[in-house]
Amino acid sequence: TLLTTSNMSSHGSDQSKLGLGLHEKSKLFHKDSAKNEDTDIKDRSWNYGGTTVLQEGGKQDHMPKFTDQTSEMTYSRRLASFLSRYSWYNPNAGIAESLDKPNPPSIDQAWSFFEHMTLPRYIVQAGKGRGNLTRAEVGESSDETRLYPVLSTPETDLADFGVGTGIYFFLLRGLAIITFLSGLISVPLMKYYGSMSYDDGKNESNPIFQYSGMCSAHSWEACPTCSSDQWDDLDAGRYAETMLPNGNLLKFIKSNNCRIPFAAGIYGLITLLFTFLAIYYLTYHVPGKKIKEFDESEQTASDYTVCVTNPPGDATDINEWRDFFEQVGCGHVTCCTVALDNEELTNALIERRALLNSIEFLITHGKTFNKFNLDQAVKDSSKLTWWQSKIYDPAETIFNSICALDEKIEKLSRAKYPATSVFVTFESEETQRRVMRTLLVSKYDSWKGNKAALPSELLFRSTHLLAIVEPSEPLSIRWTDLDDTFLTKLKLLFISYTVSFGFIIGGCFLIVFAAKEYGTGTAALVITALNTITPRVCYAITDIESHTNEGRKQASLFAKMAVLLCLNTTYITYLTTPLYDTTNDGEGSIIRSLGSIYFYALIQGPAIYLLDPFGNFYRHVMGPRASTQSRMNLLFQGAFSDLSSRYTAMGNIFFLACFYSIIFPFGFFYASAVFVVQYWTDKFCLLRNWTMTPRVGTQTTQFSQIFFGITLMIYALMSSYYISSIPYDNACEANNLVNEEYLEAKTATVSIGGTFSQVPISIPDNSKTYYFCDEDMKTFNPLAFLTEPSTQRDREWMNSDQEKITSIYDGVAASLIVICIIMVFNRTIITPIRGFFFASYKPVGRANSTKFSEAIEINGYIPQARIYRRPFPLLLCDISNVVSPGLLGWTDPFRGTDHHNVINDIPGLLNKTSDDGSPLFSIVKEWPPIADTSS
Repeated sequence: TLLTTSNMSSHGSDQSKLGLGLHEKSKLFHKDSAKNEDTDIKDRSWNYGGTTVLQEGGKQDHMPKFTDQTSEMTYSRRLASFLSRYSWYNPNAGIAESLDKPNPPSIDQAWSFFEHMTLPRYIVQAGKGRGNLTRAEVGESSDETRLYPVLSTPETDLADFGVGTGIYFFLLRGLAIITFLSGLISVPLMKYYGSMSYDDGKNESNPIFQYSGMCSAHSWEACPTCSSDQWDDLDAGRYAETMLPNGNLLKFIKSNNCRIPFAAGIYGLITLLFTFLAIYYLTYHVPGKKIKEFDESEQTASDYTVCVTNPPGDATDINEWRDFFEQVGCGHVTCCTVALDNEELTNALIERRALLNSIEFLITHGKTFNKFNLDQAVKDSSKLTWWQSKIYDPAETIFNSICALDEKIEKLSRAKYPATSVFVTFESEETQRRVMRTLLVSKYDSWKGNKAALPSELLFRSTHLLAIVEPSEPLSIRWTDLDDTFLTKLKLLFISYTVSFGFIIGGCFLIVFAAKEYGTGTAALVITALNTITPRVCYAITDIESHTNEGRKQASLFAKMAVLLCLNTTYITYLTTPLYDTTNDGEGSIIRSLGSIYFYALIQGPAIYLLDPFGNFYRHVMGPRASTQSRMNLLFQGAFSDLSSRYTAMGNIFFLACFYSIIFPFGFFYASAVFVVQYWTDKFCLLRNWTMTPRVGTQTTQFSQIFFGITLMIYALMSSYYISSIPYDNACEANNLVNEEYLEAKTATVSIGGTFSQVPISIPDNSKTYYFCDEDMKTFNPLAFLTEPSTQRDREWMNSDQEKITSIYDGVAASLIVICIIMVFNRTIITPIRGFFFASYKPVGRANSTKFSEAIEINGYIPQARIYRRPFPLLLCDISNVVSPGLLGWTDPFRGTDHHNVINDIPGLLNKTSDDGSPLFSIVKEWPPIADTSS
């Protein structure tokens, strides 16, 4: 499967060209570019797989063509290739190029676009064997590339998509193993649940419920003091009464006869201890080693770069920054980026480009779109049908919006924009580490501007103390958020989390209201609806926040979605379910609901993600009917998914398994199966379905440590609660014998689901009376935080075995809760405070000897931004001083990089400066090292 180009002869087809470093590629880049030096930007065209399309008027410019062997194509592409010969699938089948229909769109070229621009690929010759593949940049055409193999790609190569992604798959695999082992440890408890000793009346056809805490062994007991108003749900069938001929009212209560002996309870305790230790090892101890392993196996730009977060506002001379850091680091500076506080200007240009794309979408087939002649573009636009007018704006409206933006941009282009961040990339990792050790000071010193923290020769301009950090990966930087101050970010976070908290409270109130007024069935529908809209709400809320990199945004998203989903799916269900439905064998039982939740989680991945119904609809139905190649290509893009949603899905299932493990230990096996399915489903989708997202770091992984710590704490607490509340019937035995009126066999009236029926009741001789007692400790006032036997408070429902095991659970739970609180407190409070007052730098792994300019497929810090449904990001700065095209992190072999630079959308803006002569856009420059020719 060779990736070839139509002008391969000019590039050279020998294998030595494969896996070239940055500056070797730049020679080829400039050699090809020299042919078109005299071509004006307005007179460019682009060629897609040999089909030339005039872009903005002018002469043709043939670009590379991807030629893939059938064996290296996705199965969907092979199917489309076979079906494309039929007109019912491909309306353009058999239609040759003509005057009426020039350049008919090609389905095969659209699939080529999908596989080369959307799906991740690796460089064939760069890696040798498993665990050493090098991810190719988007649109790579100078090297031979292939799609990552789904089955054989190891986790070390999944770290090509970001260390956070590699850690995610490692945690999934670890959780699958741990939950499976926890299930094995719980097998004796399951066997007891399925035995006659626990329930001599259980006749459950589903073996999963047969070996759960579900109880069907009931008996009616005399309850002279009971009354109908003691039940929140009188229709639950737990209370019955009958009137004797003499006018006496006899009352009865349904008692559960299922109990757990001391030995069975111990197995649940062993499972708790094992899970706690295993999760602590997996989430707190191992990730550091895996991060080191992934870091040493990958070469990333952050390993060569330092970021200055507090530069002087007027320090926009890029050569000044290079000279300073070369003096401090005693090493060569290869690249430098000075980011400016021009968010309002760049956002206006991004919005303008989005509007230009909207007009281009409306251009009549056969007409060319010239972004510099919008009057003609409006005339060439198609008229909207009645249904299109409900979705899209007409070209005239879009044109007016562009004119308004042009006026705004004109005003903004006269303002002065100070420097907000500086990214300095060195030629070697060792130089970067030397600079970090030399210039790093505490956040407190940098905040106070304590010049005494460093010698004067290490101060910028001898007066300014620099705050430096090791940045995230280039494509994960959120360039439009870099200029926001700490107070601005804090304010936006406060607003975001306040809205999130309000949504949580509102959702909880809605669920509780539905449960009380309309029953648990309606509450379940409300929970499903909330879980469906929660991700969208979280995305909308998080969009108002300001984050310097994508990893922090993902961590914030994970925090909101995890809390919301775990509350809705697990805790609110627990709160709204009556105690007697905890182990009830009826339809309202929590255990039956758990079976449905796990089953849905098992089929959700294959049904939604693997089948990718929307993506396949676009590619197989909408795509072949697109009128132009560009429109067809836009339909051949992957589904969007991010790390936060995948961490949330993983955490939600683990939380559910732990929360209900005492009454449903089989949930550990379910959870293990879900994790296995999720592992392979997500791996397949990452390599075959999803669009590529920025490489994120360990921020989400770090927050997951907090999440798992809180989960373990709740696991310990709920284990104690569930053990103490057995038998979940609110029926306590009194010391009084029943009177003779209760001993005669009789029928009583009971309400079940709103229907009154008669049940036969027979009370044996020498039976004792019962009384209503609330066994639900979560409703106690004051709250019974730990459920020791003394918390029964004049309600004796525990037998001696239960009191013993409850006491042990209380002690273990209290100890584990304290440990979890310490872990979470250390992660959320102690570590940030220590990092604020004390400078600490500990590099990950060993310094790589490979030079930055020799590294394969490594990116630079070049300001970019993405817009919805576009395969390539937008450039926000002048890149004329960037020698190596690989620094962008992507290549558009069809339209070139100039097309994606928003500065080029307005003539003259590229060379324009503010009124005082300062630059309008961030400055980027590269200084390739001088080759040693002494040999």
